[in-house]
Amino acid sequence: LFYGPRQKKLAVERYFGEAQALLQYNDIHRCRALCHLVLQMQPDHVNALWLSGVTWRVERNFQKALPFYEKVHKKHPQHTGVLAEVAHCYSELGNHAWAQRLYEHALSLNPGSSELLNSLGFECIKLQLYVEAISYFDQAIAYDEECAYAYNNKGYVLMHLGFPVAARELILKSLQFNKGNAYAYRNLALLALKEQDEDTAREMLLKAQRFHFKRNYGNEVEELLRRLGKQKAATS
Repeated sequence: LFYGPRQKKLAVERYFGEAQALLQYNDIHRCRALCHLVLQMQPDHVNALWLSGVTWRVERNFQKALPFYEKVHKKHPQHTGVLAEVAHCYSELGNHAWAQRLYEHALSLNPGSSELLNSLGFECIKLQLYVEAISYFDQAIAYDEECAYAYNNKGYVLMHLGFPVAARELILKSLQFNKGNAYAYRNLALLALKEQDEDTAREMLLKAQRFHFKRNYGNEVEELLRRLGKQKAATS
């Protein structure tokens, strides 16, 4: 099809509007196909680039999401939300040192962001920088006393360092602020496993599953449930 300038503009607007609607209805593949059409007509359409990245991110395909996010970042280098998405992709792909640098840059542009402070702390966990991680989580909580993820992640660090009572207190506090935090239920399951309380561990893992752990974080909860199932079968 050959479009005149005005026809092309109208087609781009129509296709992109439909793509946005499809994403809301979770029709990821058709949304991505329409974004592709938009980008064929207008390769620098920032919102279509962003939405294309989102369609891959929700499927946890960070390798394919990253190039779209990086193109958006080139056009908006000071946008902390874009920087955070690029950093998140690098983190999920295992490049935690580079993710940390990107989060630090984003934080320099938005120093009071509890979300970025929490993300930096999370990268420090991956890099085994536990003292630094706690410092970032404490700063996040100082800026936002209801920063559920920071309480939970600090709890995870304390669990890892051998302070289960303080860890449980922080993780439960995080759930007061966000009952749907699948990662917190996963952490409570890990605490229960350390105490050899398999029933509580299973209950917490099922809650994590109910709150879409797999969609947000991957297969760890399913693998732990499978392992518990095998142990129960072996002892019965």
